[in-house]
Amino acid sequence: MKTFIILLSALLLAAPVAAQDIAALREELSTKQEAAQGDAPALFELAKWAKEKGLVRESRAILKQVVEIEPEHEEARGMLGFVKYEGAWMTKSKARIMQRKAFEAEQRAKGLVKVDGLWIPEAEEEEAKKGLFRHDGDIVSREEKKAFMAGQVRHPRTGAFIDGQQIENAKAGLFPIGDDKWGTEQEANEFHTDLQHPWVVRFPHCTIVSTYPLSGIENISFHAESAITGVKSLFGNQDPKPGHRPVIIVASGIEQYNQLGNDIGAEGSAYSAFVAEQEMDFPGLGLVRPIVCNWQDDTWGVYFLRHGAGLAYVYGICADSEIDPPVWFMRGVAGLAERYYDDSIKAWFGSQHVAAGGVKELGPWFDTFEISPNLEWNMLSYNIFQAALVLDFAMKGGDAEATKAVQAVTAAFKENGPAAEEALANFRTVMSTKEDEVRDYLAKFTNK
Repeated sequence: MKTFIILLSALLLAAPVAAQDIAALREELSTKQEAAQGDAPALFELAKWAKEKGLVRESRAILKQVVEIEPEHEEARGMLGFVKYEGAWMTKSKARIMQRKAFEAEQRAKGLVKVDGLWIPEAEEEEAKKGLFRHDGDIVSREEKKAFMAGQVRHPRTGAFIDGQQIENAKAGLFPIGDDKWGTEQEANEFHTDLQHPWVVRFPHCTIVSTYPLSGIENISFHAESAITGVKSLFGNQDPKPGHRPVIIVASGIEQYNQLGNDIGAEGSAYSAFVAEQEMDFPGLGLVRPIVCNWQDDTWGVYFLRHGAGLAYVYGICADSEIDPPVWFMRGVAGLAERYYDDSIKAWFGSQHVAAGGVKELGPWFDTFEISPNLEWNMLSYNIFQAALVLDFAMKGGDAEATKAVQAVTAAFKENGPAAEEALANFRTVMSTKEDEVRDYLAKFTNK
């Protein structure tokens, strides 16, 4: 408290002195200004002196006198915040507005229209409003279009965006490793072992994010690609929009998987694959909501990756339709990708399902379906297989009513969100009455 009182007293005592100084400076300025009347160079120097002494308002007034005498005095205009545009002096903000309007007029004269901040050909406007942009005949996302327009190109091996001027480095087998540096594949693998900057590798149907070595990512990508192509028929073979393209974070083991679960949310992670609870920003991808899966160097790693890929695909399709689908449906599609891609694997998992009790009452099962830590592993596995089973039966079981219901789901996803939600609700109602038929179907392909 004592220190504060001393400081306050000092400030109060200093105030009259400061006021006296300002008064003296203004008197001196008035004398100098009178002597410099009509002399633009002298007045400009005086304006600078006034500004240095803290007489900002007086300095601006003198600068205005300077430009009255010498309208093209660039330094005085600059100190007043003016720039010259199209032969006229104006404020910087007005110049920016005029530049923007001129640029927009120029773009429109070229037949371009502005959609989501990007100038594109008018013929592509309707597609762009739906998030579909074109580049060299391909459909790309806004972020991708933006990168291409900025002169970026894809790395020939990873598909990641790089500066177009660095393409020769990429063709020579080098990779960006931060801070504008390029390195060999071995150096890049070491750089990408950190979760802060993992590999981001683009494949035909998905993008894989991982700290695994690049060759390892390329080797396991087959399973992700196969999983997605295997379930596309359920949705009329359509791909998600580029902005919802499947992005899969492949964790290198359970420790990293748990870390990711803690960092970005882990709802549904009990089965070693989950949809991130929040969006993440990846270079060239923008904000995306990835799927995280646990790749283990054993048999289950393949199944978890395929499940994650199927989950990423169906999430993208549902995001396009702007619906929040039931969990049983999401996991059912992922289960098809994971356990139904090969007849022998389907039969093996089917036998395990029979051993676990087989098909039970479907109505209550739909009501209680969950993927959570509260369930034992065998129950998690049971739910995944049965969710896929009801879809597989509807597509291949030969039951006309079930087939019609699942075809309605396929058609609805090509329309809009409400239609898809209604079709899914109807499909569930139909399948709740098909316990015996589904049970018989399971017995046929398992021979049990």
